[in-house]
Amino acid sequence: QKMSKSLGNVIEPLELIDQVGADSVRYYMIKSNAPWEDTAFQKDGPRNARKVLNTYWNVVNFASTYMILDNYDPDKFTIDNIYDSLRDEDRWMISKTEKMVRTATKYLESRDLHLLAREMENYILDDLSRWYVCLVRDRSWSEGEDATADKNATYFTLYYAIMKTALLLAPIAPHIAEEVYQHMGGKKLSVHMEDWPVCDEKLIKEDIEHSMALVENIVDIIAAERAKMGSKLRWPLLQVFVRGNDSEVNKAVKLFDDVLASQGNIKKVQYLGKDEIPSVEKDIEPVEFVEGTIFIDFNVTPEIEAEGYARELIRRIQQMRKDMKLKVEQYVDIQVASEDRLVGLFESWKEHISTEVRAKTLTFTSEPKGTEVKEWDVTGKMITIGITPIE
Repeated sequence: QKMSKSLGNVIEPLELIDQVGADSVRYYMIKSNAPWEDTAFQKDGPRNARKVLNTYWNVVNFASTYMILDNYDPDKFTIDNIYDSLRDEDRWMISKTEKMVRTATKYLESRDLHLLAREMENYILDDLSRWYVCLVRDRSWSEGEDATADKNATYFTLYYAIMKTALLLAPIAPHIAEEVYQHMGGKKLSVHMEDWPVCDEKLIKEDIEHSMALVENIVDIIAAERAKMGSKLRWPLLQVFVRGNDSEVNKAVKLFDDVLASQGNIKKVQYLGKDEIPSVEKDIEPVEFVEGTIFIDFNVTPEIEAEGYARELIRRIQQMRKDMKLKVEQYVDIQVASEDRLVGLFESWKEHISTEVRAKTLTFTSEPKGTEVKEWDVTGKMITIGITPIE
């Protein structure tokens, strides 16, 4: 229905901007349809656009937090002096970023701004946030001299993607593009004084992108099968076997076996030859997909159970840290109470739990005390956690 003041269905733009921000309204209006077409305004449209921009800001906040903690200096690194030190997943992210530059340039030149905005949304949500940031969280958290080079590779890739994204967003979301550019130490007075980026074709690696796409698909299939079986995502799978229909699947699994293991939460990934059947104690139902077959071992060993409950405990402690608004680097003392069997499982993962939640001490007691104490129901078992920040 056409908007009309007499019908009372007019959207006041200033009120909408107050609610979701100018960039969200602008992004939605650009994305919704071609400039020469009428817009069928959707009330949730600006809010959804805001989620996209917030996701981008969360990536920026994640990256800058750890860069500051590790005193990372982006001026020390260039694509030429660090590329050989990058992991394949880093090269994948850079390849996707350069391809986004190429796509954005094409749509900008053809005046298809709506297509540019849609591609940017997919890139931010799927490639940058949902996939790459999830891949590098543990790398950013690791400590020790041996981790420095790998963390520099992570930070370089994040910085590279974030700054290129700021340049690409500048025409359609100028305020957040400017904020990110300044926050990340842009060299010029404004992001809008930068030249439009030029795609570096030699950094686009189609083979790496193809392999990663296959692995992403396998991870999604495993997640769907977990849901069918009621297998919790935080509980690791004992093993997964992949049998490809051709060498491309074999290549992808070998190239990104660590990615498949981490994103699928799998203890062991194995590749099977053509017509090969997994050698396990119990029969495993095959899961067919276009490129091959997956065999998932859902058997829960005592070791798997211990790790699963440890991950559940870590998640609750991290949530409490967040609720307490503690800084990422702040250490805490933690006290935990639960049934004896669970405490025994936690004890076997005590060092890992302490590292993950930045605990100076992790004590198991019958009556936990702390600045914040909370009881949790974890798969029907009660766990009480007390946290005291160390000043």
